[in-house]
Amino acid sequence: MTHHESTGLFTFSQRANFWNELYEHPSSLFEHNMVLRRDYAKQYICAHFDKSTSILDLGCGAGVLSEKLIESSFTVTAVDASQDMLDLSRERLKRFPAESCKLFHANCLSLPFDDGKFDLVVCLGVFGYFDEVTQALREIHRILRPGGKLIISVRNAHTADIFDLFRLLKLPFRLMRVLARRLSRRPQQSGSSHNESSASQINGGIPIDDGFRIQIYQVPSRLIEGVTQRGYALTEFDGLGYGPLAFAERKLLSTHFSVQLSDFLNRLFRASGLNRFSRWFADVSFYVFRRED
Repeated sequence: MTHHESTGLFTFSQRANFWNELYEHPSSLFEHNMVLRRDYAKQYICAHFDKSTSILDLGCGAGVLSEKLIESSFTVTAVDASQDMLDLSRERLKRFPAESCKLFHANCLSLPFDDGKFDLVVCLGVFGYFDEVTQALREIHRILRPGGKLIISVRNAHTADIFDLFRLLKLPFRLMRVLARRLSRRPQQSGSSHNESSASQINGGIPIDDGFRIQIYQVPSRLIEGVTQRGYALTEFDGLGYGPLAFAERKLLSTHFSVQLSDFLNRLFRASGLNRFSRWFADVSFYVFRRED
């Protein structure tokens, strides 16, 4: 999917209002976890950044995170490629002073900002809807100040493997096949690998668009490896939300009990310190990267 094609997913004819309204009345575990993600991002930013931080909400959607940050006395710049989503943001944010939030119609492949303008760029649910990931990471790198932070959140491909009992039973056999494939691979010649790496580097060591993709459901280790190879260092990784419990993709619990189970596991894993393990299969992955020069 190209960036041009993806913007059509977020118009009034393609459920733009759904993304605006679900935060007010979440009615499924998925919607509950989206609210959880927004609130966690707001709490993280409040805890780690002061009010003078220059923040870009990239792919702001209906402005649900920008709203929470402005309520917490931050000033926000918000960008979205969908004019319909920007209209929803403008409506949501109109109660705040004009100087507290500036809205721009643009996409993450070509941003209308000077080099090093922002201390923090936040992308909640943005990656996964377009193919030009390396181009976007390069552009974000450009507008971040040296040492600035990038927050990325996508959903986790491992969740279904753990919480679908049918898939969980098959997991040991899948792991054995993966291990067998890796053991059968012949190692690359070091000289050839070095030449390919050198040929793919431009603009201060950030790779060109070389086919790296971030999916809507992404394995955490692949995302971390791919982003850190493109001018960033991982500083924080967390996971939020669990489930739904299923068997062969058939849900076993009602929405009410699925939400209760997810919240219980969130509390349990954090209270016990097990979230350093559970983050690898939580539904929503939350990453913080630092711009490296």
